[in-house]
Amino acid sequence: MMNYEENPIAKGVLFMSSMKSQENVEQMVMQIKVLCAKRNILVEDVAVEHNRIGDMDMDRPVVKSVVNAIVNRGYEVLVLRNQYDVTEDDSDWEKFVGDMADMDVQVYLADMGEFVGNAYEQ
Repeated sequence: MMNYEENPIAKGVLFMSSMKSQENVEQMVMQIKVLCAKRNILVEDVAVEHNRIGDMDMDRPVVKSVVNAIVNRGYEVLVLRNQYDVTEDDSDWEKFVGDMADMDVQVYLADMGEFVGNAYEQ
């Protein structure tokens, strides 16, 4: 972890599931990167799923690929617009957040401007 003005800078990856046009997705990515920079999160990689059918099953291949990237590249933060980029199911979401915590990965929700907290930890 790097430091900037005495605050640690966390290495992050942004994941987004969207049906929006490429231009709109790129604009959202830039806005989220700026928000993250203000929170000392350096978004090093971006994974965008162009989800035309609206499949929000947590077991879909792209979610697994993002988790593999987190493990293999040592990311400290997973940045999402909101939980619905991963799943619509609340119990799956709780499990996902718990799994991230077990890997020492924080989950940052850009729409809320905050990290997912201890509510899901057991």
